[in-house]
Amino acid sequence: MDRRPGVRNRGGKCQIRYYVNGVERAETLPIAYTKAGIASAAKIRKDKIDHIRYGIGEADGEAIPTFSQLAQLWLDTSELTPTARRAYKSRLNTHWLPYVGHKTIAHIKYVVHLLLVNVTSLLDKLKNRGDSP
Repeated sequence: MDRRPGVRNRGGKCQIRYYVNGVERAETLPIAYTKAGIASAAKIRKDKIDHIRYGIGEADGEAIPTFSQLAQLWLDTSELTPTARRAYKSRLNTHWLPYVGHKTIAHIKYVVHLLLVNVTSLLDKLKNRGDSP
């Protein structure tokens, strides 16, 4: 049987184990403990760990602030001239908030991380083919 770190058999189902703030968590998934099930459980475990690492979701029961909330806090607390404040607010409302206002900073960092991994992988493939830019 295929063995993956953090995935074990629990009554014929896949159980994943991971840590949150130093506390071990275990979840038994409704996935049969088969080769395909273990692979699916390993992916679910990896996604959970990535979400924890990048702070996507809830942090100890408290909602994580969104980009919009943090931008507003910055506007409210920064020492800007009225003209500069209006200019920043206009740019935020026009270019940023419609697209990422509802996302957390951690989510934005996670997406950028995934993009960098994919771009790096693509550049490596091109380099190996001899088509590097």
